[in-house]
Amino acid sequence: MFENSRLQDLNLLYMMFKRDPQTLGLIIQKMNPYIEKRGEAIVNDEVNLKDPITFTQKLLNLKAEMDTMLKESFDNSMLFQKGRDSSFQNFMNTKQNTPHYLALYSHKELTSGLKGVSDEETEERLDAVIRLFCCLHGRDVFMKAYVKHLA
Repeated sequence: MFENSRLQDLNLLYMMFKRDPQTLGLIIQKMNPYIEKRGEAIVNDEVNLKDPITFTQKLLNLKAEMDTMLKESFDNSMLFQKGRDSSFQNFMNTKQNTPHYLALYSHKELTSGLKGVSDEETEERLDAVIRLFCCLHGRDVFMKAYVKHLA
């Protein structure tokens, strides 16, 4: 169901399993490896590693897709949000260049990417970057890299 984006079926499964909260862990145990597999494909792809903007954009797209899945299938349940976030932390922090790439992407967005964009879209794009930032363990590395871009 995860691989085929069957969101309605996942929602039915969630509605049935949420009657006994202990069973929700079974769905999360299937969701986490799915997210990690998709994320590892992005962070381990040599083409993505050569282009920080593409790398970060693909991570943002995956995060948006997973957010939509949680919203439509799992009613934004806190248990599922924690599972999603831990999965993102697991694969994002395997590469040391992830904070640098996110800093470069943020700098690009703030200097040229957001020109001529509505306030609502600007907020959405910046919020997406912040949600990825929250999954980083190397936040201090991000800060140093971003300050370097500002200089």
